[in-house]
Amino acid sequence: MIARLLAVLVGLVAVLPAAAAAQSAGADGLATARQISQLLTGESFELVMTQAMRTLMPIAKTVAERELKRELTPQEETAIAVAFRRSFEQVYPRTLWEEESALILTSHLNEAELAELLQFYRSPLGRKLLAMNAPLMQTGERIFKSREQQFGQHLMGELTRELQRVPR
Repeated sequence: MIARLLAVLVGLVAVLPAAAAAQSAGADGLATARQISQLLTGESFELVMTQAMRTLMPIAKTVAERELKRELTPQEETAIAVAFRRSFEQVYPRTLWEEESALILTSHLNEAELAELLQFYRSPLGRKLLAMNAPLMQTGERIFKSREQQFGQHLMGELTRELQRVPR
């Protein structure tokens, strides 16, 4: 799930080629791809936004506290969270994710495949799979958090090793 949404972000870089491919898929194919994209995005958009907030807020708090040279008050932390959320929703609206996903789908699948995929996601098994998105993302977040300290330590070691190789 996370990988799929990250692929959408990476796909933003390829908007023009994807748009050209979407035009060749035809209006029906793009409309079908949009329906699939809406089904795939579903609750996951809110989950991704929440996950991004959890990741970015500690960084924003640290930066703000360094700039202010003091700890933030709870009200200031809340204000920063509100500003982040509004900015995220404004700059990365759900419709953008859905449209970009649709363009990616049309660049890799023909109209018949898109119709078959839409039929699958509307089936009982497809709906069951879509309903699993939230628990899958929560599991991914739990795994990430459980190894966050280990990752940080490993990353510091790798950064030290790599930066020592760089000529000064």
